[in-house]
Amino acid sequence: MRRIIILGSTGSIGRNAVEVIKHLKDHEVVGLAAYGNYRRLAEQAARLRPRCVALVNEKYRSALKKQVGRVTLLTGEEGIMEMIESLRADAVICAMSSSIGVRGVIRAIEKNM
Repeated sequence: MRRIIILGSTGSIGRNAVEVIKHLKDHEVVGLAAYGNYRRLAEQAARLRPRCVALVNEKYRSALKKQVGRVTLLTGEEGIMEMIESLRADAVICAMSSSIGVRGVIRAIEKNM
């Protein structure tokens, strides 16, 4: 089973990645990250049941926490880095269009993901 983290899962590229991965029997999404679309992130978390979600925009933390329940919730740019560090993932898909995603990819490369 290949474990995947998707950075930017709520945007168009991220949503397409989610759709593809959910049809692959030998892949599991273990982490999802978004900038601020906490509603879509909560929907994805309910469907995919990742171990962790990260939301960059911290002002939506309490609203998202109510929706994701026991899933580990991390916030801020450092939350994405912590998710990459803590989850035992095999790959990271970066669909974020900002430097935040680039930093996540660099960290994943350093971890040989």
